[in-house]
Amino acid sequence: LVRTGLAIKPDGVLVSGLMNK
Repeated sequence: LVRTGLAIKPDGVLVSGLMNK
């Protein structure tokens, strides 16, 4: 999913919302 800002994945990893994950 493409999100704006920071998103916390179930793995507990903080990824940038600009990334296509």
